[in-house]
Amino acid sequence: MASITISAPATGASLVKGTTTNITWSVSDIADGTDMTLQLRLNGSYDSNLTSTIHSEDGSYTWLVPTDLTASSNYTLRIFRTGNFTPTAETGNFRIGGVIESASDSTSFSESVSTSETTWAEIESPTDS
Repeated sequence: MASITISAPATGASLVKGTTTNITWSVSDIADGTDMTLQLRLNGSYDSNLTSTIHSEDGSYTWLVPTDLTASSNYTLRIFRTGNFTPTAETGNFRIGGVIESASDSTSFSESVSTSETTWAEIESPTDS
């Protein structure tokens, strides 16, 4: 009997927007070269297809998590044979949130922090009268 198992991302995983993550799966009794569809789902509904170029024997896909996704703990991934929804495998819920700033943004931030000044004044202790 044909089957698919997704091993990553794991249920409860936290993914960060703007970073890459490896999605991994294994198949049983599905011919090599079979086209597969990998879907992102939010709150149990279709959100988007991640790619249209994976095959059953690939076993992994490196995904750049888009920065424009809504932050949520209710994302899942679903994989199935293209054009045939059986068998289907789906992850448990995982989180997508945060965002990694580009190097140019970080450089600007660092420069603005390093050029800012803090002025300290010495405060004298009150004397006993």
